Amino acid sequence: MSRNKVAAIILAAGRGERMGRQSKASLSIGGRPMLAYSLDAFRASPEVDQIIVVMNQEDLHNFEKKWGNHPLEMGADIVVPGGSERWISCWEGFKAVHKELEITLVHDVARPLVSPELINLVSSASLEHGAAFAGSPVSDSLHYAINEKVTLKAIDRESMWAAQTPQGALTGNFAEAFKIAKKATKPEANPPDEASLLRMAGIPAFTVLSPHVNLKVTWPDDLNTASTLLADRSAPWSSRIGQGRDTHRLVKGSPCMVGGVPLDCGFQADSHSDGDAVLHALADAILGGSGSDDLGTLFPDTDPKWENADSSIFVREAIKHAAKQQLKPASVDIVVCCDAPRIGPNRAAIRESIASLVGLPISHVNIKGKTTEGLNATSIEATAVVLLVGI
Repeated sequence: MSRNKVAAIILAAGRGERMGRQSKASLSIGGRPMLAYSLDAFRASPEVDQIIVVMNQEDLHNFEKKWGNHPLEMGADIVVPGGSERWISCWEGFKAVHKELEITLVHDVARPLVSPELINLVSSASLEHGAAFAGSPVSDSLHYAINEKVTLKAIDRESMWAAQTPQGALTGNFAEAFKIAKKATKPEANPPDEASLLRMAGIPAFTVLSPHVNLKVTWPDDLNTASTLLADRSAPWSSRIGQGRDTHRLVKGSPCMVGGVPLDCGFQADSHSDGDAVLHALADAILGGSGSDDLGTLFPDTDPKWENADSSIFVREAIKHAAKQQLKPASVDIVVCCDAPRIGPNRAAIRESIASLVGLPISHVNIKGKTTEGLNATSIEATAVVLLVGI
């Protein structure tokens, strides 16, 4: 089972005119900066490999001063300064995208209610159709007006969609759109969003219906609304704990996969997949904590599709199941019991591998090695405990 390879650009360089020219990224919602919610959602998506935040230097300095954290400490991979227009800020972020990533998504920091589910939907639609954006059909009556008081005519809303973010496309399509945009003359040269930018290059975007409220914080009162909606979303699932366990017999061979790290010890796991007991236990813990079916039910060893499969696939799929319940891993603790391979000398590499896989700082991932004290030298057993928190 393959996954999409996605870069995410979070636009946080603009300032809200209706918010007194404040940087929206720094605005407080529920005691956290607005930027944190988008970072959480994108980091919780197993599709996303890279997160780029576009924020000007002055706003970045004020953000650190106010919140005591840099975006890099909150889940961003890189921070770049923005430009004078939205599409230029998007271009600055796009220049930092890893070229091997096939899909690029762009998101407004002013939409803190974005969910991993919506991110994955737009990502998949972008891959299938070349470009896509989140949105919803317009339900209000529409009128064309020349000012606030004089309306000239009603507008048929039947084919109208309100565009939201994320908006995305194949990375190559974005590259072509930016090439066209840099040659355009005004007023075409200032597209209001990425769907418009792509349309300039002859690339239409597929519409993805937002499954949840995806409010854009525009007015001061929207901060209270967003805070209430976020609290309601996470209240039933404020935190959950999952536990997983897996055991494999060891046979002669190499390597033995432990937490995504191949270790040469003269033994390998006798298993249908790659036999990584640590990742199997981790996946089961995430599935259990989110109330999902267990690993054996979702990925049965009777299915030839999973023969010799990379066990990181199971962990990413487990994270997707948790995200559907508005949950994400926050802390991982694992115990490995075996006489070979030795865990101690490889502990740092295993922690780093697992932290990268689940999108956590290394400090939030722990692994301990125990021996069997000679009771069973031909097996490897792993037990994982995972804390899941609301997104």
